Amino acid sequence: MGQDTFFIEHSCQSEQHLESGESVSKSRVLVNLVEALCAIVLGNVAYFLLAPSLPMPPHRPFQLDAGLLVDFWLCLFAYGLIRTARKWK
Repeated sequence: MGQDTFFIEHSCQSEQHLESGESVSKSRVLVNLVEALCAIVLGNVAYFLLAPSLPMPPHRPFQLDAGLLVDFWLCLFAYGLIRTARKWK
């Protein structure tokens, strides 16, 4: 089920891109990957710099906690900044 479902969904998405005249180049995929990687690194650096001053309970491995949510939000914020900066360019 997994591979067949992926292939069918992927084929449908590809057909939609072709019908609308859009295609995604390998260079654009690479740019998206680099943007996402930079956002994750920047968000994590911000989290580790801010974590000592944040009043949060200690992290518990393999469980959702406030620190994980703050880290996710910082990464998402960094991604938004990167995308906005690229649009202004």
